[in-house]
Amino acid sequence: MVATLAFFGFACGEFGKRLPLVGKLGAAAICATFIPSALVYYGLLPDVVVESTTKFYKSTNILYLYICCIIVGSIMSMNRTTLIQGFLRIFFPMLCGEIVGMLVGMGVGIALGMAPFQIFFFIILPIMAGGVGWGKGLFRCLSVTPPFSIWIRGSPWAGYYRW
Repeated sequence: MVATLAFFGFACGEFGKRLPLVGKLGAAAICATFIPSALVYYGLLPDVVVESTTKFYKSTNILYLYICCIIVGSIMSMNRTTLIQGFLRIFFPMLCGEIVGMLVGMGVGIALGMAPFQIFFFIILPIMAGGVGWGKGLFRCLSVTPPFSIWIRGSPWAGYYRW
C-alpha cells in the first residue's frame, strides 16, 4: 500500500515539476495533491483502492507524521543565521497578532452572549493550539488534568469533544 501511494505520489509530483512555466512555482506539490483528489472525485479509481487508502490514512495517522516531517525538514534546511534573524523580526508582530486575535475572539464571543471561560478555553485556545482539528488534542490532554477535567467535562461543550 505504502509503495503504491509513494509511486503514484512521486509520479504526479514529477508530472507537475515538468510543466512549463508553473513547474518552478510549486506545481509539483499541487499536482501531487489535486490529481489523486480529482481521480477519486470523478470515480476514476477503483473503490478498493479508495477504501484501502482511506483505511490506511485513518488507522495510521500518517498524515500527521508527514506534516511534522515537512515542517521540521523546512526548518532544519534553513541557514541558522537567517532563521534566528527571521525569528527576531517576526516575534513582535506575531505576539501582537496573537493578542489581537485573542481580544477579537473574546469580544465576538461576549457579543454573542457566551461565558468568557467557554470562549477562551473552548474556542480561542483550540484554534491557537493548532486549528480546529488539532485543537481537540489539546482538550484530550486537558481533560485528564485537574482542575481542567472538571471544567471541561461539566460544561455544555463536553458532548462536542469525544474522549
